[in-house]
Amino acid sequence: MLSRRGGPDDGAPAASSSGASTALASRAASPAASASTPSAAPRAPTARPTPTPTRPAATPRAAPAHRLVLTARGTSWFQVKRGTEVLGLGTLKKGASRTFTGAGSYDVVLGNAGNVLVDTGSGPAPAGRAGVSDVFSFVVR
Repeated sequence: MLSRRGGPDDGAPAASSSGASTALASRAASPAASASTPSAAPRAPTARPTPTPTRPAATPRAAPAHRLVLTARGTSWFQVKRGTEVLGLGTLKKGASRTFTGAGSYDVVLGNAGNVLVDTGSGPAPAGRAGVSDVFSFVVR
């Protein structure tokens, strides 16, 4: 049985009967007693970083794509170039057509140009006068 307990002010040990000090010591060592007094600071849950979406690197803009359609109303010849590269060269027979698509400009030369309809996206138009044997040269940009 406890008769007197020493406090922090008097510096005296707690007075007790012979069995009381043993009971207090065993309670302090019990798991229930140690659970109520934390021995170390609690660990915070580890936060996982949220993935940040990445944007693809900016790519330089390509030159606008062009579409060129040559349709023959009669026999004619043609040459289509992009820079120094020849994209098409040959003869178009009545009713035949050739389509060229891609970026950059086209250098076009037509023989018997009146026999060719040219379409660059705004509808077909004759490249020259029908029945006249002429050569027509133009650039599509």
